[in-house]
Order: sequence, then structure tokens, then C-alpha cells
Amino acid sequence: LTTIGCGKYGISARITAETMLNEAEEQLSRRRTQLIVSFVVLPEQQNVHDEFCKHLNLIKTKVVQLSNILPKQTALLSENMDIAQQMIKITLTTSNEVNIEKCRYAIEEMNKQNIQKSILTDKHEELKEWSQSTINKYYRYCIDLKVLSNCWLQINLTDENSIKLCIYFDKMHVIYPWNAIRSIRRKNVNETLPDNWEVSTTSLIQLNPLVAEYLQVLNHFDHTMINHYSQIIKIERIQNERWYKKYAAHREDFYQRYRKHHTNLEKLLFHGCLETSALQIIQDGFDRSHAGVNDVVYGWGVYFADSARYSHRYARPNDQNERHLFLARILVGKSTTGNQSMKLLPMGYDTTTNSDKSIFVVYHDAQSYADYLITYK
Repeated sequence: LTTIGCGKYGISARITAETMLNEAEEQLSRRRTQLIVSFVVLPEQQNVHDEFCKHLNLIKTKVVQLSNILPKQTALLSENMDIAQQMIKITLTTSNEVNIEKCRYAIEEMNKQNIQKSILTDKHEELKEWSQSTINKYYRYCIDLKVLSNCWLQINLTDENSIKLCIYFDKMHVIYPWNAIRSIRRKNVNETLPDNWEVSTTSLIQLNPLVAEYLQVLNHFDHTMINHYSQIIKIERIQNERWYKKYAAHREDFYQRYRKHHTNLEKLLFHGCLETSALQIIQDGFDRSHAGVNDVVYGWGVYFADSARYSHRYARPNDQNERHLFLARILVGKSTTGNQSMKLLPMGYDTTTNSDKSIFVVYHDAQSYADYLITYK
């Protein structure tokens, strides 16, 4: 996280604090070894310090809330993640009582912003903040006491592909009309992951050729590749949570910087490569340290094109004559025409491009995210 924390890319203090503290919490809760994590904040970065304190308060509140429902898990979290607390005493001295009152009021308002209620209400909306394991324990608690929860245990709805399905919250699965069963999870309201992502232990989800998502990707591919391939082997959605969250943080910064001119900041572009490179990209993202392996005509970065046929020339076949092409989200931002001498971006630009802006070169690894991998012949 050194890049997001170094302050040289204009990332907001809130995003920096949330990303770094969430990652620290995740790592500390998983490890059994003792590990001390220190965040260094320079004296002039008061806003960064304030955001870290605010988000740390949220983490402490979450531990308090879970302790009443998940004592074992909370004990493990507390054991591996010790959050130091301090009581600070402030003495104010002045000859003007009005100033004293103003200062006291400002301190109280700041405290209100950083203190969260630890009592869960009976409103259904509060459940959105619970983890799925907490919800399951809540339902079992209601069943043991023979109390019916005011939350629905079963709902019927139509999904984004116009398929009618039934969701069972007690078993945490969804049943389709053809009796197929899929596990589901409850997503936090502040989660940044795409709505179409599924519960999975793998980074690749093979799409059903009959669903709208598959057809949308295929249409995008066919726009320039129709009659230039013989078979689509499969289309897979890439669900790399860590990579996507870095990209989402970078995207939010883009939209803040280009608040008044935010059209066409993000594009869906293609990237072709060897199968071995594709597997590495799925795990670690696009890496511009490999720049120069192919073309550097428009700069030394990672190349993407709006034409699948252009990227096809770099998707060399494997032993089974299968090729691999990514459809990726790219933050193009403000672009300028590149050349082969450009190893760094010119000041004030986000990407380099060719004369007709059909090819874009990215110099920052968090500026792109591969949504789909298309395997074809």
C-alpha cells in the first residue's frame, strides 16, 4: 500500500485511511503471529490524522457490536488486533468566556462525529451492516426462542437477467426455476464490489452463454472480431477483490479531480496476451514493468485498444490453439499523443494515446481492472 499512502497521487485522506486500516484489520485478524502495524503521519497532515482516527473508531465499534453475538470470533480478532486507546485531558485558558464556549462546542461536535452507537435497533436496515455469519446466528437465536423475526426469511424476485428466482435467507441460497441452487451472501452497504459478483473461492467465474452478461461481452467482442474467429471457448468474469478495490479507490480520485468534466473518464478496452501472462494478470493485475515486450510506439506502459481485432494480434495461441483476450476497465482521464521515448507521463496527463485515440497506454497499475477473460479460437 505504499503507493496509495505516499500522497503523490492525490488520493483523498478518507480513501487512504479506509484502505490501509481495512487491509491491516484483515491481515491481523487472519494471522496468528504477533504483528505491529504503524502508520506514520507527518505533522502537517492533520486531515490524514483525523481520517485515520475516524475510521479506527468505526473498527473499534464493530468489535464492540460483534462481542455480544460472536464472542469466539471477537476474542480472536481482539487477540490479533489490539487497538490502543488513550484518554486525553484538555485544559483551555482564556480571558474571553465566549471563546471558551465556542471551543467547547467544537470539541463536542467532533466527538459526536467520531462516536458510533453500539446498540442495534430492530429496523430491517440495520441488518445490512451485519456479516453473514452474524445474520445466521441471529436467525438461529430466533428459532431457538420460537420467535419469528420481522425480517423476511424467503423472498421471490426477478434478477438482472429477467429470471424469476426464490431466495431463502435461512439457508442462504437461491433456487432457480430449473432447480439449480447457488449460495448467496449479504453485502455491506458500503462495499464497493460490483453487484453482479457471486460468492466464490476462485477468481474466475465462467458465465452461462444464455445470460445477458455473457451476451453483452460477446457483442463487444464481435463488434470488430465477427468472422475473424471460429469458436468462443468460454467467457469468465474476474473477481479479484483486492485488485478491484485499488482500482475503485483510484477511480473515485479521478471523479473528484474531474468533477466538472467526468464524461469518458472510464472506457472498456481490450488487451491480448499469452495464456501464461493471462493467468499472472488475473492474480496480480496488469504490470507495466513488462513494458517493452511488445510495442512501445506510444509510450512505455500497458497497452489497451478499443478494437478486439487489434488486440487479437498479441493474443498468441497456446498448444490447443486457444487465444486469450481481456475486456478491461481503463481510467483514460486526460490523454495526450505518446511516442516511444515516453517512459513517464507528461505532467498533467493520465494516459498516452495514438492519433485517433483507439489505443491507450496506462502507466499506473491501479488505473486498470480486467473485468472479463475471453478464451477463443
